[in-house]
Amino acid sequence: MSNVPALRANLVLVCTTFNQINSRGLYAGDDPLDYSVPSLLLQLSLISVFTRIIQSLLKPLGQPLIVSQIHIGVKIDLSIVLKSSRKALAVGILGFFVPFGLASFTAFLLENLPGHCCFLDELKILNSEIGRLASSSSIICDICHWTILSLKYALELAKAKSVRVTLGSIVSLGLYVLVIVFGILIGLSSIVACFLFGLVIPDGPPLCAAIVERLDCFVSVLLMPPFFTICGLQMNVFLIVRLKNLGVLQLVVLVSFIGKIMGTILPLLFWRVPLRDAFSLALIMNSKGIMELAFLNDFKQNKDMSEENYTIMLISVVVITGVISPLVKVLYDPSRRYIAYKRRTIMHSRENEEFRILACIHSQEKVRAVINLLQVSNPRKESRISLVILHLTKLTGRASSVLIAHQKRDKASLNPTQSERIFNAFEKFEQQNSDLIMVQCYKGISPYATMHNDVCSLALEKRTALIIVPFHKHWIFEKRVETSYAYRHLNKNVLEKAPCSVGILVDRGNTKKSRYVITVPSLYRVVVLFFGGADDREALSYAERMSGHPSVNMTLIHFTITGNSSESIVGGSERSKVLDAQILNEFNLQFLHWKQVSYQEAEVKSGADVLEVIKSLGRFYDLVMFGRRHVDSPILLQLTKRNNVDGELGVVGEVLAASDFESETSVLVVQQQTRLWGLQDPEESTHLRRIDL
Repeated sequence: MSNVPALRANLVLVCTTFNQINSRGLYAGDDPLDYSVPSLLLQLSLISVFTRIIQSLLKPLGQPLIVSQIHIGVKIDLSIVLKSSRKALAVGILGFFVPFGLASFTAFLLENLPGHCCFLDELKILNSEIGRLASSSSIICDICHWTILSLKYALELAKAKSVRVTLGSIVSLGLYVLVIVFGILIGLSSIVACFLFGLVIPDGPPLCAAIVERLDCFVSVLLMPPFFTICGLQMNVFLIVRLKNLGVLQLVVLVSFIGKIMGTILPLLFWRVPLRDAFSLALIMNSKGIMELAFLNDFKQNKDMSEENYTIMLISVVVITGVISPLVKVLYDPSRRYIAYKRRTIMHSRENEEFRILACIHSQEKVRAVINLLQVSNPRKESRISLVILHLTKLTGRASSVLIAHQKRDKASLNPTQSERIFNAFEKFEQQNSDLIMVQCYKGISPYATMHNDVCSLALEKRTALIIVPFHKHWIFEKRVETSYAYRHLNKNVLEKAPCSVGILVDRGNTKKSRYVITVPSLYRVVVLFFGGADDREALSYAERMSGHPSVNMTLIHFTITGNSSESIVGGSERSKVLDAQILNEFNLQFLHWKQVSYQEAEVKSGADVLEVIKSLGRFYDLVMFGRRHVDSPILLQLTKRNNVDGELGVVGEVLAASDFESETSVLVVQQQTRLWGLQDPEESTHLRRIDL
């Protein structure tokens, strides 16, 4: 050790032997913590557990995960423990968190990880108008930043070495770019090499998606938390002894923060962007993440920044990020722009206007059920169906969400993608119904948490009257059920924020049938369950449109209370009850002499009676339709004892979608538009849609 340079007094030197890697176990007399791998795994586990605990406490305050991970390092920081005058405990904590595995792992993280990882702090709005604008703007900022760093690096290299060396470095960089284009890697700076290699890899599937799928969990779950924790461990708040340094640095940070705020807001105001949205974007552009921490660590490692200044800047990053995240969530709600300025429902549509539908598809298995429903929706020349198909795909292999229109290939592919197979089925359906159905196809690639933004924004843009989304459960062979809680969350968000009516389609049909059955059925039996309320009226309006189809046999079952048929099962305002009576009377008058349309009344006095009627439907009908919400109904509330009240189908829908309900009948649960500008009461408009059959 004689050739080791003199170390500062406060520097801890950790020596570890790398031949002690794996333990033989406690029964063999070994202490697992004396070995690198068990010690490293325990340390990583504790970091993960502590991070989740702190995150659960800070999440209600709107704090992102990065703040929790840095807090872990601060909590176990040696400086904090030393100030409590418990040096023995301090040495124990440091000895546990630094040797053996974490010591070398720390060096690896600080030297290599920043060059390989980059992310924008989670604000849950990236899949929105402001979020996409922030992502695009950040790219411009990054390009400018990297350009300045490259010029600075070239200048420093020319001063330290020579112009010849600088030119050689530039030539090597150009050679590297040429080489990686042809798929060969050579050695270079890890930051530059990985950045350029990322630019060369094609965006999205299959290559980029496969790489991200393999590495995302390893990087985000295993590498990132220790990196942030180590950043917190390197903070020593007791080194801040000169208040002048603290004041000067915080003043610089404040001036930079205000300058970036003004530089973002002023151009947006010039282009008449609302002040609230402009300010939200400005805050997002000031959010900090791993790149800022990477540069701070790099400055500290290269002695360009003292430990005191490093601590001050790291505190600034935590404070700015911790303040921006909850503030943006309060100021900017992406769903506000989905509020429509007019009624977009089936019931309030005009007689001879286009019937605009947005159908969401997750997989090929959902295509047949949607096509079957569209077949009997009775498209006519005076009221064609304008159909928008949106294939929803989980975000994989790219940094930001995207919503793109499908461009049909000039020549059919021998190996079409899943999206192309879905779109081809609907385009074939369009061809078989020429001049009656017009199809537009889109693909949305986004995280599950924000996937509803694609659905709602496209519905608003296309001015659709109905959004059709598949149920989150899928029935497969041998009565097995596949459940996707991500799609359940998506459906609930669409129901809450959609700018029009929504229909959830439960496909319990015979899965042995052809995947794409496009022939018109000879007889399609539809039943509408009418309890009362706006949603039931919307479902009945859709059924009225279907009844004009020559192959549809439609039945309306009106539930009434035993002994008092004038009393509604569902509560609500008197205005709502008047509208219920009005639409039922018009239905009876309009279809009085229609053989393929019938009206029935079912008298019930309890939830058991309703359940008995519902269970008898599966043997006689192909499609059951009803409204999702039935407020203030003591009879229907009796059904909640055996079903999930918080489900997206409502009380009646959960009965029909229950796993013990044996039926192949499909179900359509309808919710009338709930978001309308200035709407206080969903029963305000009394205009009813009547179809000229």
